[in-house]
Amino acid sequence: MQFFERSAEPPPKFFRGSVASGARHRLLQFFELDPVERAQTRFSDHALDLKDGTVFDGLGRLFRGKCAFCETRGETFPYRFRPSASATPEAKNSHLYYSWLANAWENIYPICHRCVPRQSEFFPVTGNRVRLPDIDDIQWYVDEDLGSWRGYPIAERQLLIDPCRNERFYDYFFISITGMLQKQGARGALTIEHFKLNREDLVEKRRIRLGEYRRLLLTPDTTERLVVVEGNFPIFDFSNLEFGGLWYLQCRMIVQHLSRALKKKVDVSRTKVGHSFRALSLHKGFDEYREILQSWIETGDFGRYPSIAITQPERVEPTSMSDEQLPVTPSVYPSLLSIELTHFKAIDYLKLQLTLPSADSVLSSEPMHSAMLILGENATGKSSILEATALALSDRKTRKALGLKASDLVLDSTQLGAKNQDGMLSAQIRLGFDEGPDTVLEINKAGWKPQTSFLRPPVFAYGAFRQYQKNSDKFKLGHSVFNLFNSNRLLPDPEPWLLALKDDDLNEVTRALRFIMTVEENIQVIEKSEDELRCFIVTVQGGVKVKTPLTQVSSGYRSVLAMVCDIMRRLMDRSTNPHYQSLENARAIVLIDEVEAHLHPRWKIQIMGALRMALPKVTFIATSHDPLCVRGMRNGEVIVVHRTTTTSDGEGGDTEQRALVEQLQHLPDISQLTIEQLLTSDFFNVASTDQPVMNLKMAKLADLLSASYRGELSDPEDQQLVARFKQEINDVLPVGTTRGQQVVQEAVARFLQARTTASSEQLKALDEAAKREILDLLEGF
Repeated sequence: MQFFERSAEPPPKFFRGSVASGARHRLLQFFELDPVERAQTRFSDHALDLKDGTVFDGLGRLFRGKCAFCETRGETFPYRFRPSASATPEAKNSHLYYSWLANAWENIYPICHRCVPRQSEFFPVTGNRVRLPDIDDIQWYVDEDLGSWRGYPIAERQLLIDPCRNERFYDYFFISITGMLQKQGARGALTIEHFKLNREDLVEKRRIRLGEYRRLLLTPDTTERLVVVEGNFPIFDFSNLEFGGLWYLQCRMIVQHLSRALKKKVDVSRTKVGHSFRALSLHKGFDEYREILQSWIETGDFGRYPSIAITQPERVEPTSMSDEQLPVTPSVYPSLLSIELTHFKAIDYLKLQLTLPSADSVLSSEPMHSAMLILGENATGKSSILEATALALSDRKTRKALGLKASDLVLDSTQLGAKNQDGMLSAQIRLGFDEGPDTVLEINKAGWKPQTSFLRPPVFAYGAFRQYQKNSDKFKLGHSVFNLFNSNRLLPDPEPWLLALKDDDLNEVTRALRFIMTVEENIQVIEKSEDELRCFIVTVQGGVKVKTPLTQVSSGYRSVLAMVCDIMRRLMDRSTNPHYQSLENARAIVLIDEVEAHLHPRWKIQIMGALRMALPKVTFIATSHDPLCVRGMRNGEVIVVHRTTTTSDGEGGDTEQRALVEQLQHLPDISQLTIEQLLTSDFFNVASTDQPVMNLKMAKLADLLSASYRGELSDPEDQQLVARFKQEINDVLPVGTTRGQQVVQEAVARFLQARTTASSEQLKALDEAAKREILDLLEGF
């Protein structure tokens, strides 16, 4: 890390364009809101997507094509040094920090994907944060329309070291010959940890590159050339060199040591250290001291090891640790990567992978954590996947309280159709995470055998029935997964909890709930009645405020409200979630069975996106039958499981068929499909619970088609289905003859019928075979 002068590069053209200008106007409008409404609103649409060519070019020139934090060359992304919202550690109005700097050029730095912090929202300061800007400050920012915040540098004592402040980096870092970056005080330690500056591969790369620089510097040929060269020698061009900032720290120690050894005082500033080394290299004692100097560096690690005998003046000690106390970095739960089931219930073996957000998506305008939506027909093990995940993440006390019989969770092979196979003795659930060991739960007749214990995120699990009544069960700690295993258990009424919240907590909850509530209408605030016995949802209709009691909202909304409030209540309880900071930054795993249950189509389309925006750091894993629910999911986040059959040899040479659950592969990009395309894609090669009769007829489409050609189709619904199918085929065919249309219709119908029971690999083969068959048929006309 090294200092770069921010004023050397003006704001790129992007920040002077209409998109950035519009964001600044929205910022002004947000700060002009009524204080209560602003306190209950999460400003979520202001942080622009910075992937613009002029931004990349400007950062590349300013930081010489390097990551601002580790100084490696390579691909970088625009990064907000101060978070765009909800900075932690939490304090008053934390949700507003640092929203006004989200699109300010001074706050944008280049970062490589390996340096992206796990908690980009963490931005500790000593003392109070800078005051919030007033309306005049923001009005000036809007009127100037340059994308530059005139109040920079910010008047607060941030603890993370800023490459664009004229910092004395040698007070915070010591760079060893091993490539390891050693802390020199609290701020150095915090910065190293936050940006992961001692990654194994990075340390090795630094060791090699800095070693090359040292060898070049101390060879006789180089010192001879330094005598005659005019200007600054390239080895001292710290701004352009990879790891140039750390190389300066080593040059500074070398020159300081030579200065003492040769008794010649010199300037060791970054701009003068090269000239100073050249002056010292001309000293008559330099050549004789070269070997001792190299030993002091390479063997003594710049004099860090006193056992190395150095006859010259004392070694340079790293600056002592600051008295400044290191702030407590909040622990962050690891992210779930995979769910692997072996012999669990009716699943022989299944492994599902979650798609973690890429580095550029983490830095995007709407970063959301990973999620998974599991699609499939009934009896394909969707609920079993959720149950297994909940059991593996629960503690012993919770598993015991569920009252499950462990032996019932071990696969019975006869359920798969294997008549002559011995029963399984045990089942295993394995959860993989991005950090730390896997969580493994073994299940046998004797009970549960967890094999690992590590920091794991809290888990909340919900079944398909998620209603509450006015006098439903009271909230109970530790019962966060009960609803999934017993859907008859009503969720707690959220209103008493909302009424009991302090104003700041109610504001925070409302900021999250607004993403849920705006599915139905434009919510302004949530208010308590004067006697604090009821909650009202306040909306504005035709300029008039309308107060609706919470108890009078729709049934679909009630089911979502009960679940979301239960999640937030458990997240905010520090007795069970001690790492809680804010709802916007809270980590957990939430499991939801049949997420579409009891919801209006408008809710189905928005439910997954609304949940993820309300709690953007939570991992949601849900099941569904409905194509509308895939909205809000990204590529790779929707999976399909289905039952297929496999043939194996049984006893006496007989063959037997077994039913297996597997995941479909080679699915299209969900984010690029329309609803119509979704309905005809492999994502919905599943039966809809809303139209079981239609699904049965689609499976028998080939038979219905043959009957129509023979004039034997009498059922009006069958006639309508076949007519629609024929028309869709005819509309896209290049052939015009009736016979040509008929043979292609038959081929497509056979494909649709075969794919209902095909395995993932068989489906791929079926697709290719169907295409070849249809092409062959078309070539005959």
